[in-house]
Amino acid sequence: MKRKTITALAIALALAAMSFGEHYGTVVTASSNNTVISGGSTASGNNTSTESGSGAAAGTAASEDSYTGTAVTVTNSAGETVTSSVGTVNTSSDISSVAMTTARTNVNAAVGLTADMAAAGQSAILTVTNSQCGELARQAIQNAASSVSASVASILEIDLDIYQANGAPVREVTELSSPVEIMVSVPSNIENAANYDFAVVRIHDGSVDILPDLDSDPATITFATDRFSVYAVIYGEKGSFDAFKTAAAVKDSVPKTGETASAALPFALAGIAFAGAAVSLKRKEQA
Repeated sequence: MKRKTITALAIALALAAMSFGEHYGTVVTASSNNTVISGGSTASGNNTSTESGSGAAAGTAASEDSYTGTAVTVTNSAGETVTSSVGTVNTSSDISSVAMTTARTNVNAAVGLTADMAAAGQSAILTVTNSQCGELARQAIQNAASSVSASVASILEIDLDIYQANGAPVREVTELSSPVEIMVSVPSNIENAANYDFAVVRIHDGSVDILPDLDSDPATITFATDRFSVYAVIYGEKGSFDAFKTAAAVKDSVPKTGETASAALPFALAGIAFAGAAVSLKRKEQA
């Protein structure tokens, strides 16, 4: 598949910790190419060490059935911790933490992961990396941001894939049957984040969408999506994305499993021939 070596190693470690975590409450985080297993071991480069602690994330779980065996936690401005409901690997140098905030049962249903598949050891893994998309995609993101007088903070690859318990990839998930919500920390390169509003630009199969921030916390960005491709965090003056917030579903009305709705507001790129060529921009330039 498309994984970089460091990401593949982090995924393998995360999956290996899943079984352990079901019994011991292990929380696995990966950020800036470092993977940390709370209550277990820390792997950074070729070094492994042990750290103490109960391992389970404190604070508020992402959902009533959050899986804390392999997760990344996001801390909001109130100091509350949100734990990802699915296994999560984050190697972005800009985004310090990521969490899937939709219930794991709903995520599994959205990706077509049945109870029998899960019982056989298959798992959905959320992966966030710095993007290496092409110039055309970057220009499309910049144009989308400029259209609402916003700036680009970070460009990411966000993927949701199915893996076997031994780390073998099963399939790449590019579209879901219903939206899920993802929370990320505000990019580290943004100072005085409380002075700005945030949104996310998504590029998928030649379409460019602006997804509004569904929470009001200045330390986090929450967005709903049913597609996985190239994403960019953008920011602007207060009120920059109000029209998108009005058009999109509010955070608490993201459809339950089995329902369909779009939480995105399409953005038309004037004068840019983005169509079919954009499909290949996502990762082909990584080869």
